[in-house]
Amino acid sequence: MVYENLKEICKEKHITFQEIEVAADLGAGCISRWKDGKVSPNVDTLKKIAGVMGIKVEDLVKE
Repeated sequence: MVYENLKEICKEKHITFQEIEVAADLGAGCISRWKDGKVSPNVDTLKKIAGVMGIKVEDLVKE
């Protein structure tokens, strides 16, 4: 859910996962690990990403 929402938002804003990871001070490949749903971001990570992208956390977690 988060991965797909983020992927769509990135597409709309013309930004890559790598750019978000750098700007939000996340580890390289962090976002890609969420793809299969076995690993999920914590609330602090979602807040960092939302802040970097100028969106709400709710935009990332909506179904």
